[in-house]
Amino acid sequence: FEQLDVSSWEGGLQSPNPTFKGIECIMATEVVEHLPKDVLNTFAHILLGNHPPRLLLMTTPPFDFNEHFCAQAWGFPDPTGR
Repeated sequence: FEQLDVSSWEGGLQSPNPTFKGIECIMATEVVEHLPKDVLNTFAHILLGNHPPRLLLMTTPPFDFNEHFCAQAWGFPDPTGR
């Protein structure tokens, strides 16, 4: 077993945060679907360019949940017919 130090942070991603320098892992769970378009466009650059973690864990909801993602002819059809 290895010692694990965990911190939870809440805040804006539109500018670099010096606290994240040298961080080993960044977890962004269900974040991108809430970002305004101008922040979404810089999200990867700020997160990975300024705070390059060894690991990145990012989750998102299904593509049909977010207005920024359009339903295309891929994936699985919605069984409810919505």
